Amino acid sequence: MSQQAALDWCHSVESTEVADVLCHRLLRHTPCTTQLCMQLLLENDNHAMVEYTALRLLLNLLLLGKIEKTPQLRNLITTRQAQHTHPTLQPLLSSILEEL
Repeated sequence: MSQQAALDWCHSVESTEVADVLCHRLLRHTPCTTQLCMQLLLENDNHAMVEYTALRLLLNLLLLGKIEKTPQLRNLITTRQAQHTHPTLQPLLSSILEEL
């Protein structure tokens, strides 16, 4: 799967369940997964499902040890947590911060 195809799939996610399966079963195994995750995290489209998908993928990558735990990443997630009150994102952000 190309990075563009994966990006398109991430932008078409309509539910958290679909995002969870997409990240767990497919995206975390693609060669461009880290780049895709960072691209999604740095996008500024304010679409909750895209952001959920990016965060879910990030958590998967952290659990697998496929992404480096850096102070910059911690700052990014801490800032996101302070900015978002969306109930779907808060538990995921908390889980990511626990891993970092």
